[in-house]
Amino acid sequence: MTYTPKFKPYKHQAEALDLLKDQESFALFMAMRCVDGDTEYLSPKGWAKISSYSGGQVAEFRLDGTAYFVNPKEYIKSPVDQFWYFKTQGGVDQVLSENHRILLCSRKKSTFGKYVGEVPDGFRDQPRDYTSHWRETSPRELIAHNRGYKDHIPTTFMLEGDTKLDLTDSQIRLMVAFHADGTYGKRDLTGITAQRKGYVRVKHEYKKVRMRLLLKDSGVDWSEKEVDGDYSLFGFRPPLISKTYGSDWWTCDKSQREVVCDEVCRWDGRTLHHRAGARKYSSIHECDADFIQFCFSSTGQRVSRSTKRQGDGAFVVHITGHGRTNSLALLPKPVKYDEGDGFMYSFSVPSTYLVLRRNGKIFVTGNTGKTKTIFDDYGRLEKEGKVQDLFVLAPGGVYKTWKSAFEEHASDDLVSRARIHMWESGSGVGRRYQRKAFLKAPSPRILLMNIEALSSVETARELAKEFLKRPSMLVADESTILKNNTAKRTKFVVKHLAPLSKYRRILSGLPTPRSPLDLYSQFEFLDSSILGFKMDTTI
Repeated sequence: MTYTPKFKPYKHQAEALDLLKDQESFALFMAMRCVDGDTEYLSPKGWAKISSYSGGQVAEFRLDGTAYFVNPKEYIKSPVDQFWYFKTQGGVDQVLSENHRILLCSRKKSTFGKYVGEVPDGFRDQPRDYTSHWRETSPRELIAHNRGYKDHIPTTFMLEGDTKLDLTDSQIRLMVAFHADGTYGKRDLTGITAQRKGYVRVKHEYKKVRMRLLLKDSGVDWSEKEVDGDYSLFGFRPPLISKTYGSDWWTCDKSQREVVCDEVCRWDGRTLHHRAGARKYSSIHECDADFIQFCFSSTGQRVSRSTKRQGDGAFVVHITGHGRTNSLALLPKPVKYDEGDGFMYSFSVPSTYLVLRRNGKIFVTGNTGKTKTIFDDYGRLEKEGKVQDLFVLAPGGVYKTWKSAFEEHASDDLVSRARIHMWESGSGVGRRYQRKAFLKAPSPRILLMNIEALSSVETARELAKEFLKRPSMLVADESTILKNNTAKRTKFVVKHLAPLSKYRRILSGLPTPRSPLDLYSQFEFLDSSILGFKMDTTI
């Protein structure tokens, strides 16, 4: 029997697998597929320029239409030769490197691009033949095939998570109304306490009726009096000291964001009946426009945001109506783009897909794909009986992501048979039992461990050496974790672990972040004969 990958590899991945065949040591320095510095990534606190990234979680997209915040395996910044610009007036604004992986919704029988799976029905508002399958391409392929406006790109996602704003749905609706038409009587909220009353002054009768309903449902004490003739003034203590959608609001879960979407256009928006139910939201606060766009896009509705203030000083969010596929946008032909800071940027995440935004247009796109190559390589060797197990060393905060990546990219057969153990520190009875049971389990086994544990934790070192007693592949992910040849963990891996594993792999998108000397201990891990001399491994 031969190993059958879940997805057909890309050309560069297939070439790497051919080179890997029967090689005991191999370095995967995969080509980077990146965006320009003006592109923004989604963090738990909102949008931020990718060129200014300094740590923290980013949003990854998965092929079931969901998104999650994860710690990126790697942040990439590298010089760029050529960018390509995709732009339409309504829905697309992307600047991508030539070989960037572009995720498409395309025809089932299309021979263009690489097929990677079926688009779930729930992701699209209307099932249609031409958006039924996920495929991938690149600017280079689009140019070679003279192709444009034939395929759609995803522009929405269903963000999942375990955070939640500590408000009821009724209180959220009341805060939406207060943000739109309320005041504390002063702009500076620094000295305002929860005991201070806020006021909402409205003229239209439908808003008066709505305010009474929201105040009753929220259970707060309130008053109403007529002022200035046709106006009503409502006084009450808002559930949250907030006049804009600040950082706290970004913790809303999916159901709470749906509540915001349902309520917000009753106050700061309007329906465009001539555009099949499209809506428009506006605010003088850019942070509010960002948050409202996020609420709609993260619950499956296509939106774009103006990047400049309009004539009335407001930022506008456009919400697509029901006349077309809400979650997708047509991809145009690319043109050369020679602006920017001379660098390209990206993250490496387990799913290999990112949620990004540029000039107010949200899109989903691909990143590097080194993990799939490793799983296909390991799966092939395991089927051939040359290895039994896989040991992955990676930075802390990253090594755990290999579990979901394995389940998504490895073959169904391998996933069904493999036993995975993630290293967790601790010497309790339960932890010791789990480790012993895992070591006795039949192969294939996969051990995931953070490299930091090998610096001083004796239990982690013993587990690593015991695990490698069976024929295994040893992988150093983001291999610059081994670049310091004087570190205890590097010496331990090179001296005690590498000799126990016949097959060794290192992965990196940027293997020499500071100096060519960073490669020294990485190559020593693979095979000391590469450089012709050995490092001092005295611990």
